[in-house]
Amino acid sequence: MASLSPAYRPGDIIIADGTVSHCAIVIGEKVRYSSGVRTDWMVLHATGFGSEQPRDGIKKSDVINMGAGRLFRPRAMSEAQAQTVQDTALRLHKASSSYGTARAVFAWAGSTGFGTGAFGRLQKYKERLSHTEHQGAVKNVFCSEFVILCYQLAFLDEAQKTRQTNPLFINL
Repeated sequence: MASLSPAYRPGDIIIADGTVSHCAIVIGEKVRYSSGVRTDWMVLHATGFGSEQPRDGIKKSDVINMGAGRLFRPRAMSEAQAQTVQDTALRLHKASSSYGTARAVFAWAGSTGFGTGAFGRLQKYKERLSHTEHQGAVKNVFCSEFVILCYQLAFLDEAQKTRQTNPLFINL
C-alpha cells in the first residue's frame, strides 16, 4: 500500500537510517479511485536486493519500505521543478540499468568533484534518455548516484547556461 501522506512531494530525497545507508527519490502517482483522484507516494531507488527481480537496478516501491530515515527537500524548488525531477526519475526508471555493486562498494575511492568531462557525460545520458530504442541511459548505477543523476539531468540545460549556479543542480 502506497503512502498517502501529504507531507511528501516529487523530488524529495529520503536517506534511510541503518547499518548500510540507502537513499531514494520520492515520486507521486495520480491514481483514479471511485471517489476521485489522489496521489499515492512511492520511491524510486537503485538497489541490488529484492524478491521479484533480484539485482535489476532501479526499482519502484512504497515509501514505507524505506523504513526510518531523513527527508531532504530543496527549499527553493517550485512545483514545476519538482515535476521535472520526477519526470526525469521515471524516464531513468524505464531505461534499463543494472545495480552497480562494485561502483557502490568502491565509491569511497573516487572523486566527489564535478570534473571537466562531467557535462559531456551528462549530455550523453540525457540524449540516451530521449531515444527509446537505446539500451538505457546509464549501464550501472547505485542509490546515491541515481538520486544525484535525477537532479543533474533535470537541470542540466539550465546549469550549462548559468555555469552551474542553479542551486538545484547537484554539483558532484
